[in-house]
Order: sequence, then C-alpha cells, then structure tokens
Amino acid sequence: MPSAKSKKTTVKKTTKRVKNTTPIAKTKKEIIAAAKKEFSDIKAKLKNAEKKADELIKKNPEKAVLISTAISAAVATGITLAITHAKRKK
Repeated sequence: MPSAKSKKTTVKKTTKRVKNTTPIAKTKKEIIAAAKKEFSDIKAKLKNAEKKADELIKKNPEKAVLISTAISAAVATGITLAITHAKRKK
C-alpha cells in the first residue's frame, strides 16, 4: 500500500461555457415580448414570496415582529447616516 507522501493526486478544474439563454431580440416587438415575459415571471415570483411571508407571519408572529423591527432599524440607521452625511458636505 503506497503511503500518502509518495502518491500525489492532481485535480483538474473544468469550466463549462454556458451559452446565453436569453436570445438577442432583433426587432422592437421581440424586445417588448421578452420584457413582458420577464415582467410576468418576476410578478409570479413576487406573489410566491408574498404567500411565503404571510405563512411565516401566521406561523411565527413573534419572529415576524423581530424581523420587521430589525429591518426598520436598519432603514432608520441608513436614513440617519445619509442625512448627517449630507449636512457635513454643506
């Protein structure tokens, strides 16, 4: 049985080139159709996220309150920093 020191193994990293899945639109109508499709996909994802958020609120109301409080505090901190930074520039 060879020892770990005598046998070296090398691992080759392979990279796959992925083609762009979004075709390049040639006409204005194709661009509009692609944009509408993307918008409908995003809208569906947003509805799904909204349903999940509602389920979380119903299952864990305390956790939902803590999450919303943390988000509010982060937004308030950001606004405060922006205001103080703007006052310092003057």
